[in-house]
Parts: sequence; structure tokens; C-alpha cells
Amino acid sequence: MNITVCNDGDEVPDGIPQSFMGKIQNCISTRKGQDGNDHPCFDFVGLVLDENDGILAVLPKHCRHSNDSTNAVDARLLLNVMMKLERDAIAGMGEDRLESDYPFESFYNIYEYYRKYGLYRDTSSRCLPQPPGKINWKATFSRSPYLMSGRQVFPFPFWYSHPAKEESFLTACMAHAIDSTIERFSILLDGFQPTGMKGADDYLSGDSDWIVRTLGKIEERTFRDSTVNLVRSLRDFYSNRNRGGGIALRYASFDRCWEILVDSYLKRHFAGLDENGVMEFTDNGHAGFGAQVVFNRFNNAIGKSSQELRIDHYLYDPQHDIQYIVDEKYYRDVHEFNYKQFAYTIMLYNHPIPKTGRPASLTYSTLVIPSERFRHDVHYVPNKTFLPSLAKGNADRKGLNIYEEYLDMRTVMEDYIR
Repeated sequence: MNITVCNDGDEVPDGIPQSFMGKIQNCISTRKGQDGNDHPCFDFVGLVLDENDGILAVLPKHCRHSNDSTNAVDARLLLNVMMKLERDAIAGMGEDRLESDYPFESFYNIYEYYRKYGLYRDTSSRCLPQPPGKINWKATFSRSPYLMSGRQVFPFPFWYSHPAKEESFLTACMAHAIDSTIERFSILLDGFQPTGMKGADDYLSGDSDWIVRTLGKIEERTFRDSTVNLVRSLRDFYSNRNRGGGIALRYASFDRCWEILVDSYLKRHFAGLDENGVMEFTDNGHAGFGAQVVFNRFNNAIGKSSQELRIDHYLYDPQHDIQYIVDEKYYRDVHEFNYKQFAYTIMLYNHPIPKTGRPASLTYSTLVIPSERFRHDVHYVPNKTFLPSLAKGNADRKGLNIYEEYLDMRTVMEDYIR
């Protein structure tokens, strides 16, 4: 299957099949080129499928392409990252919601159950007053009325043990969902093993609506959490498997996803500053970087005391008396001065640290931006003519500079799915 790989924010190259262009016409923006003309650019992250032309994989901004000539490695990386992002509690909020024309998330949940437990098996049985099956004498003697025939008394009707019907049905639903998805998207699901169950379709002779209704009835009488989650995933899969469209997975906005990727990478690899004052990364990160940090009561204007200052990534390092103010920006290029980060830096520069009761000796303020490689740049160096009150009396303290830390997008993505 042919796979075309591009990047979010890049110009749409010549030769992209019209079958793809027709499906992503609402995902294209324009940008003026050096020639002064408007050029169409990709404005999403995701996978687009077409039965004839294969797959279009649009990677995040500045994500390096692999050396794989088939481009399958890139497409699989993107799929795995999006599936893990979808499980994150803060992904999928607002514009960052994952859109899909195929129930990949449900497939991943079903396959996770299969990986842990195998195909669904229920050893329970039910007693019914009808054959076939083995007569259950205990149920027969306790449940049936006794009849007299001549001089003999016997219970009737006989009760028979029946294997739970949903065993074969749920097993078939699992097998079909897994095997049909792997067969259809084999190039994206390398390493996923089909169940190999034969005859699964014999149990699923009805249409999708009938399957969904049957699964709903089973869910009503199911109590084990793992089985309930399996049945719900199966219901979602069969409710959505026939949707068309062609865009398999898409993030209309990748900003919050970049926030999650940065958060993961900082926690796992951030180690402080090197001798040149540049962010240093190692195999053992600093778990202190957490969710948003909120500073309140910064505004004393009447009626404005409830306003809050929210920093995406904040860390105070007591060992070195450094406060880190980090804001991730999902930018293609950085041209303009970032007033928001400037405001963060100015407002927290003299802010007392709760643990010490005084400002930090050093404030390190930086924007974190995706790139093809790791690098460091300076975003802002203050002209003290404009900031005399902050410079006065603080000769021994630094921290008004704002930096730009560029992270290798591909490395961050690969680290995230580990």
C-alpha cells in the first residue's frame, strides 16, 4: 500500500492524489509564500485513507521523516502516538478532540483485553427447562413440580445445563473486530496478531444494529468490570465500523497534544541547566514538572481578585534556587515577541517562593517549540531602559531573559509511546 508522508503546516506538495484532497478540503489553510502568492498548507495532524491511493500521513510540525522507504514506520508512529494521546485525560478537550471515521480506539481496547486475557471465555452455564444439554438433576429436583404417573412420582420438566450463549457470541465479536481491523490496516498494525478464530462470522449473521442490540442486552446483566469494558468497546466498534469518509484519525488542533508530549518528556528527561545555562536532558528526568501551576490573587483591582495566573509547566528547584517558567508553543516558526511569556516572567520574577519566603536566585523562562533537532536560542534580552525598577537593586539576580528550547519532535514522540 502506498503511503505519502507530509507535515502539519507545510505546503501541500504537487502530486497529492485528488482522492485525498477531496477528503481534507476543510483541513487546508493558506500561507503567503516568498513569491507573494497564497499557497495551500496542511492544517491538521492525522491519517487519511483511500482504497485506491493508500494512506496520507500528516505528521506534527517539524517531525523528521524516517529512512523507511515505504513510509510505514512514520505512519505507525503517528497512529500509536494518537492512540496513546486519546487515553490521556486532558487530550481531546475543545478543538483538540480526536476525530475518526474508523473506531480505532475501540479496537485498541478490544485488543488490549485480548492481549491480557485471550478471547473471551465464560465457564458459567445456565439451566433451562429444555434440551439440548446435560440434565441438571439438582436444578430439576429443586425447581420442577412433581407429577404422578401410575405409582411413580417424578419431577417435570427436566432442567438442562446450557453453556452461556454470550460466550460464543462475544468471542466471535472480539475475533471479528480484531481480525478484520488487522487485515484492513495491516501496514499500520505491524506486530498485532490476529486471533485466527475460524467461523466467527457464523455467529454474527445479523447486521450491525442487531449486534449492537445484543451486546446491549449482555451488558445489562454483566457485572465484572473487565467484561463490561470489553462489551462497551465492542458496542462502540460495531456502532461505528461502517462509517465512511476516509479520514481515519485527525487532530484539528495539536496544541494540547504538544503540551502532553512536552510534559511527558520533561518529567522523564529534564535534568537542569548545563554550564552555559541551556536545558539539559538525561535518561533520568525530574518528576517535579507536573500539571498546570496556578498563582492567584495577583490582581488587586476591585472585583478582579478571583483571576488566576496559570503556568503550563512550573518547577522550583530548591537545590539550586532556580524557578523554571515553561510554556510550550506548537509553532512552525517563531517571529513575533511572546508577550504572554514576558508577562509570566515579569510577574513571577520578584514573587516570593513559598518554601523560602523570598524570590528565587534565578528565573529561567523559556518557550518549548517543536523542531527537527534539539537546539537552544534566545527569545528576549531586556533593555534595562524599559525596566529600571526591576533591574535596580537586583544586581546579584538574573532571570529576565526569555529563551527558546527546541525539542526534536520525533524523539519526543518516540519517547512518549515507550
